Amino acid sequence: MKRLYNIGYRNALGINPYLADDFLQNGVEVKHQSLEITEGTDDLIIFNHVLGHLPGSYSTIKDIIRLLNKNGIVIIRIPMANCMLEQTYESHWFN
Repeated sequence: MKRLYNIGYRNALGINPYLADDFLQNGVEVKHQSLEITEGTDDLIIFNHVLGHLPGSYSTIKDIIRLLNKNGIVIIRIPMANCMLEQTYESHWFN
């Protein structure tokens, strides 16, 4: 998020339903909340290796559509099967 801030994104917010508390990191607020209760519209939404860990992927996609501006961008990064991480974590790896 710091890199995004450095290239001009000034209104950044991180959300994570698994946090104990909200915090501020490098000028970016990160909130303990779920996607379902997040409000507003965004130019850019990024899921960095988390989509597969969230329950209800269909409802998550609906929330992305609801939150994304008309010309907004979504970046979804997911881990690849048969990669080094899968070999390292074996049974603790999720596909």
